[in-house]
Amino acid sequence: MNAIQQKIISDIQEHGFSMITVGDPDEQLPMFGYTIGLYHTRRLPEVFMIGLPQQSLMQLLNLIAQNMLSGTPYEAGQITTDLIKNGFPCFFGTVASMYYDEYVGQAMNYYAVESFPLLQCVWSDKQQRFPWQPEAEAWFRTRQPLLFNPASYGFSSKDV
Repeated sequence: MNAIQQKIISDIQEHGFSMITVGDPDEQLPMFGYTIGLYHTRRLPEVFMIGLPQQSLMQLLNLIAQNMLSGTPYEAGQITTDLIKNGFPCFFGTVASMYYDEYVGQAMNYYAVESFPLLQCVWSDKQQRFPWQPEAEAWFRTRQPLLFNPASYGFSSKDV
């Protein structure tokens, strides 16, 4: 067992979950982060976010995980305004399993053969638009790739 795996196990035992952030040293790809252990601890979905600075990712993932452990549900298809200052909305979508290998390798190592649910928390821009909306700027879309299909949540093809 390596140091990262030991820290994950220790964090889960102490806090009920652990967090991983992954960044591109060349900063060509957006930084992302995710939780590990929520499903093990309470059968809650793990949470993934992408495109924010490391400190912001960690703060938001920690807030979401703490809220979930305290009984606040976050579910696929849900929009919430209680995570980011000034009420900026966040949307939760179920990550397609085809993205697990690429993005959540440490969670896959932790859970081994057990499958686990994973939600992507998508943040809005300053105009409160999501990446799938046609008015969203191109830089915003590339900063926050979607690991789910927005159309499966009722957003029209014009919005995708």
